[in-house]
Formats: sequence, structure tokens, C-alpha cells
Amino acid sequence: MARGDRLVVRYPWGYHHGINLGEGNVMEYGGEGEDCMSIRRVPIGRFRRRGPVFVRRYPPGEMLDPDETVRLAWARFREQRYDLFNNNCEHFAYWCKTGRH
Repeated sequence: MARGDRLVVRYPWGYHHGINLGEGNVMEYGGEGEDCMSIRRVPIGRFRRRGPVFVRRYPPGEMLDPDETVRLAWARFREQRYDLFNNNCEHFAYWCKTGRH
């Protein structure tokens, strides 16, 4: 796993997505209940405790470079506009990696 990678945790009922910020941290959309969700920085160990983690790969030319990916993640730090169907952790991570929502 490297800085700028899109990390995915597999749950029995779905997936959780985040962006590897490097230096042992991940940016994710998380919280306790839909009303308390925000984009936050968490230690990678905390992210990994949720289950097996893998890196979502993209074909060449479909992803932004790691610096831009991390810059976009920080640009939305502390955002609190979570929506299960339109603005969730998967949407956030995809946007950071591709620049598209």
C-alpha cells in the first residue's frame, strides 16, 4: 500500500473505502450514524481492524497521481455532507482517485 492508494475493506454486507494519505493515515467518510458522518483522518491500523484491506487498482490513464489524490482528499477534510446513495465513502474515494464523482 502506498500514498494515494484507494483502500477498500470488505465487510460481510459491503465495502468501505478510503485514501491512503501516507505516514500511517487514511482519509475516510466515517462516523457513528448517518447524522454524524464526516470526512476524517484515521490511523491506518484503525482502518485495517475492520477487516481485510486491498488496494483498488485502476487502468493506466484513469487515475490521478498520488499527490493530486491526497490533495483532493484533504480538500474535503471535515466535510459533513454524507448521503448513503449520492455522497458516501465510495463516491469520495473514487473522486479523489479520478477527479470524477
